[in-house]
Parts: sequence; structure tokens; C-alpha cells
Amino acid sequence: MNIKIIITSIFIIFIFIACNKNDDETIPSTDIDTIKFSEITVNDIANNNNSRDIGFQFQVSNGVSDIETLHILFTKENQSITETEAVQLTDEALYEIKIEAIVNLNIDEILLDSEGTAITEGINYTPHLLIRDNKQNTILHTGKTSFQLKNETVVTTLKLKSGTIKATEDIAIDKDLNLYVNGGSLNTSTLYKIDTNGNAIELSNAMNFPVGCTIGDDNAVYVTNFQSTNINKIDASGNHSILINNPILVGGGGIIITNNGDIYNTFFAVQKIFKIKEGSVEEFISSPLLNGPVGMTYDKDRDNIYIANFKDGKIFLVDTDNTLTEIAKTPASIGHMSYANNHLHITGWQEHKVFRLDLEGNIIDTIGTGEEGQNNGTATQATFKNPNGIEATPDGKIVYITDAIGAIRKIIMKRI
Repeated sequence: MNIKIIITSIFIIFIFIACNKNDDETIPSTDIDTIKFSEITVNDIANNNNSRDIGFQFQVSNGVSDIETLHILFTKENQSITETEAVQLTDEALYEIKIEAIVNLNIDEILLDSEGTAITEGINYTPHLLIRDNKQNTILHTGKTSFQLKNETVVTTLKLKSGTIKATEDIAIDKDLNLYVNGGSLNTSTLYKIDTNGNAIELSNAMNFPVGCTIGDDNAVYVTNFQSTNINKIDASGNHSILINNPILVGGGGIIITNNGDIYNTFFAVQKIFKIKEGSVEEFISSPLLNGPVGMTYDKDRDNIYIANFKDGKIFLVDTDNTLTEIAKTPASIGHMSYANNHLHITGWQEHKVFRLDLEGNIIDTIGTGEEGQNNGTATQATFKNPNGIEATPDGKIVYITDAIGAIRKIIMKRI
């Protein structure tokens, strides 16, 4: 009996020691296997705002508090990567994100794939999550669906949150990206303002068929009028004054303000450019090359003035000796023109198209089918009806258009 008691006691002690040993080696509840993720969804939103933006969504269904770091990475489709290889990637190829149960973010920077090359159009990529928990365990979670960036011009109609607008003439953009739009033939007394939230108001009703407009350093809007020789000045509050009234101007066309504050003005019916300085008007250029000059724009960085003809589609650079150098012969009856980020943007009034050119005069984008209409879509699907006013954001990513229908069209330009 004593031997049995001894054997039993030894067995109990052995079990006790074994249990204690197992307790010490048990993987804690914060093990990486307890962290559960939904499927990764990646959306190409770059084509909606002319960027390299990537939309990235997933959910942490369990164990969010156990995560210490969370990174996104991308591989080319069908290219395998191990957890060990992922951990060794450079910081530029690992995009760290905030740890949340529901992740819905737009990555708005140029990302690199696992090979260290920039994610670009035309290649399929697979998304991955690299997770490290608070016990320094790591795991690589791979998405099941690949994605690809697109890059094509898209035409939409600007959505208004409040107010209405009917406008056919020129557009100006201030430093805060508010739009100022001349009513033209559809509203012959009105200058509209559309803020960045889409609220449209009639900023002033003192115009007389407003045509050209531009923004001064004082943030006031300067407007020319087809049916008067006034150049109007409207401040940010809508207060109106007449900057100048001079019969030499004949009527309103394109208008720009240069770096030194001088104002230049054209008119469709005369072959001249006028200069307004300190309250006086002078004939700056008179040339038979000017053939229905309306479109006018200014490159502040190079101090270059450009002018465009409606009747023959030619674009000229105004040289320092007040002569004209032809830089382009376009297939467009050019309405207005806008410079942005080393490119010129013009409307083809009779062609129902919009064009983007480089500064050598080469057409690099043609937008619109050439048929009359108001269809939205890609550059090869969209239609316009006599597009006229035009203004690009300073970075050239977005171009706004007026046409005979009266709504504001928004063109998201493809990346170049």
C-alpha cells in the first residue's frame, strides 16, 4: 500500500509540474491568429480627380486592440512575396496606416510596389496587409482581387449644391479655387460666383453682356462687356465699379492682368490688342495676323501673353518687341483660352470640342466627339454644344467649360 501511495504521489507531482510547464508555454490571447480581417478592397479613384489616388478599404473584425503596426504594400499581379520578404521592404514600399476597426482611406501619394517602382497605369497589382501584433508576431494578409490604375480624361457636369447658373462666356478662378463665370448671351447682366462647395450666386448684375474675366492681385474680378466699352471691377463682396470707360476699346473680349498690373484686352471685331495702364488706354498691337482675336491668356512664370483667333484657329505668342509669333495652327474656331502648368487649353466653338496643347503648339488632347450635345464620359464619348469659356486650375488637372447649353462642364484631365 505504501508503494502505491508513493507511486500515486509521484504521478500527481509529475502532472502538477507538467501543467505548470504548459501554462508557461501557452500562446497568449494576443496571438496573431486572433486578429481577423475582411477582404481587402482597392478602388482606383485617381481617374476621378486626376491624381494617383488609391482607395483602400477593409475591416478588422477581431483583435484590433492587439495590433501594434499595420502597413499596406503592393506587388505586381502573380508575383509572390513571403512574410519574411515583406518585412525587409524599404519604408517607401510600406505604407503605414492608422489602426482602426474600419479602414476607408484614400492614399494620395505616389506609392512604390515591392520592387521599388512607382505604381502606374496599365499594370495589375495585388494589395497586401503586413500586420505586427503587440507580441511582435507578424503576418502577411494578401488580397484576393488585383486592381489597375486608369488614366483617361473624363467629362462631367459641375454639380451645384445651391443656386442656378446659365452662362456661355469666360471663367476665372481665384486663389481659393472659387469660380467666376460670365453669363454672356444667356444672362446678359450677370457675373456668377461658384464656391468650392458648389454654391452658386449672382455676384453682380451690373454687366452689359459680359465676355472676358480675370482675377487681379486684389482678388477683384475684372470683366469686359460685349455691348459696352466698360471694364468692370467687382470685389469679393460683389461691390461694383467701372475701372475704365473708353471708346477706343470698342467692346469686350479676352482680358488678362500681367505681373506688373497692366491690363490687356482684345475685341473680336478689330485686329488689335489694347493696353490699360493707370487709367489710360493705348493701342498695344495692331496686326493683320489677328483674325477674330478673343482668346487671351497669360503665363505668369514666363511673363508670356498668348492670343488666339476665332476665325482661323491660330495662336500667337506676344514677343517682347510687341510682335506676334505664331506657335500653333489649330483646327478650332477658338473661343477662350487658358494657360496652366505648361499647357494651353482652348475651346473649339464650331467644332464642339476642347483641346489641350503644349507650348510648342502641339495638340496633345482632343476632348469631345464633335457632335452637338451634353453627354458626359471619356474624351471620346463626351459631347459639347459650342464650348466657349474655359479656365484651368493652376495645376492643369481640372478644366471648366461653358457652352451654349449654359451649365458648367468639368473636365478631369488625364495625367501627362
